[in-house]
Amino acid sequence: MSRHEIPLELIPTAYEISKQVYDGKLTFQDGADKLSKAGMIKNSAKIYIQVFQELMLGKMTFSLNAPSILFCIQQIYKDFGAARCSKALTALKQYIDKGEKNGNSDHITLRIVYDEIFKRLSPTK
Repeated sequence: MSRHEIPLELIPTAYEISKQVYDGKLTFQDGADKLSKAGMIKNSAKIYIQVFQELMLGKMTFSLNAPSILFCIQQIYKDFGAARCSKALTALKQYIDKGEKNGNSDHITLRIVYDEIFKRLSPTK
């Protein structure tokens, strides 16, 4: 499935609502409805919430646009710490590796994002 484009100005809102769904403060449907009312296409809202949940669990079956992935993983690090961020990065890397193996050229941008995040968050030796 292709990445769902999310307007840049809605990325922080999408992250916060996805986090509320993950924390059980909103249902999946209520989160999607809130994002839709904020101006996001409903299907994109559902995908964003699903990707956030998958990243938190360390797996990834869908992707988002590169700015959304970058923001999401950086915020996971800030909000949930290095261990949870590591799970999200592992999920992203596996998703990229699988796509590249299957010849998906869309994964080039995600690889750049992964490399940038990994470089920023890795401790220097």
